[in-house]
Amino acid sequence: MHTFLKFFVLLFSLFLFISCIDGTSKALENKALLAETNIVSSSKKFNLNDFLGLWQSENGEDAIRIEKNDTDFLLIWKSKADLYEPHYINCTVKENQLVGDYYGHKGNLKVEFQNNNLLFTISPFAEFAPIVNQKFILVNTINDYVKTNEEELYSFRTFEGKKLSICKDTLYKYLIYRYGTEEKVELEFPKDKSKSWDLFRYSYYLRGGGIQNEGMDENNLSFTIGKYEYKIYDNYYSSGELYETGIVVFDTENYVEKTFKGEIDSKKGSLVSLRQYDKLQENEGKKRPNLTADNLGTYLLLSENIGDLSIGMSKSDVLKFLGEPDKKIDDGRNEHLGEHFYYFEYTKLNLSITFNDHDFQNEGKNFKVCNIDIYGNSKLKTKNNITIGSTVEEVKKAYKHEIKAGNTVYQNHDWDDPNLKFIHLGDIDGLNFIFKKDKVFKIQLGTFQWN
Repeated sequence: MHTFLKFFVLLFSLFLFISCIDGTSKALENKALLAETNIVSSSKKFNLNDFLGLWQSENGEDAIRIEKNDTDFLLIWKSKADLYEPHYINCTVKENQLVGDYYGHKGNLKVEFQNNNLLFTISPFAEFAPIVNQKFILVNTINDYVKTNEEELYSFRTFEGKKLSICKDTLYKYLIYRYGTEEKVELEFPKDKSKSWDLFRYSYYLRGGGIQNEGMDENNLSFTIGKYEYKIYDNYYSSGELYETGIVVFDTENYVEKTFKGEIDSKKGSLVSLRQYDKLQENEGKKRPNLTADNLGTYLLLSENIGDLSIGMSKSDVLKFLGEPDKKIDDGRNEHLGEHFYYFEYTKLNLSITFNDHDFQNEGKNFKVCNIDIYGNSKLKTKNNITIGSTVEEVKKAYKHEIKAGNTVYQNHDWDDPNLKFIHLGDIDGLNFIFKKDKVFKIQLGTFQWN
């Protein structure tokens, strides 16, 4: 009996022990599940805008500025070790990271957003030791130069490393000028935006005819602050395919003038776009360009753009903006036309670019954009914000002056397909909108093509 009682006590103790372990295990399991649920519920959803802005390393010796382009991100990196020489790297998004090519390597630059910091990696990093997860802290958001209610019309960097930006309110309430470093706006004009359109003066001179007629397109935006007169210029000269931009500051008391030239590769937009704003035209007392059917095509080749692309851009400029194309075609020299043609195809952007080269002595080294085509579901837009899917009425409204100048009509493109129509602005060269069921399905800038 005594032995049996001891055995029963031992068995009951074992049962309690097992129950305790099982209960503890379930409690721990529930606690782990609760913790996991909290992590999931409190985790921040990935947002590309988290990358945008000016970032500084913890030791203050490196800075990164990240901007959003039409199709990707532009990373501008400056380091004390490199005497703060800016490095410009186009990046794409891959698995919640920004990935770019640096120093001849593919995908070796990576930027990750974690806990409100940027982790910056370059590996391999030329002949130096690799940079792995260097931490950067946000200093300024990206809207120092372009506010959320604004559209940037024109910008560039000077050779002194300064940035210049011209923006307008999306509701046309004001026009504004900003100038300074990448990190800080040092000058903004005007302070009082209520009458800003009256404070700017815009002028231009346009002469068509190409190289034979020394064609040119000169544009100036001016304003005055105290004794200083500021003039921003954006010029093109067909002789030599020369582009110029910059700002001239004139001291009216001491008669001293200083010019700050802009880097053409950094230029975005065009001052030509200011011709469409009646408020500036009324202030300047000028009429719109004296467009006719004869000069319309030339005018559009000089002034129009699709996204950041324009006629006359070099092949290297296109590669800088868009990166390597999905397909390249070297079509060789066309003996009949006396030109060498080259083609880029960006399938994801639904974009085709044609280059030509007239230089016989250095053939293949001076390719310039001569045609830009968008189609499919491309998101790129013309200067007047027309894109794939825009209606015929939207095109007529956006280009009413050009349509009137060219006596252009909305007509059949292909007589075998009554749903296929077009509006062609210009003669052989110009801007061509092809419609299907009264909506744009292809846009061509350059030489008119039927296909």
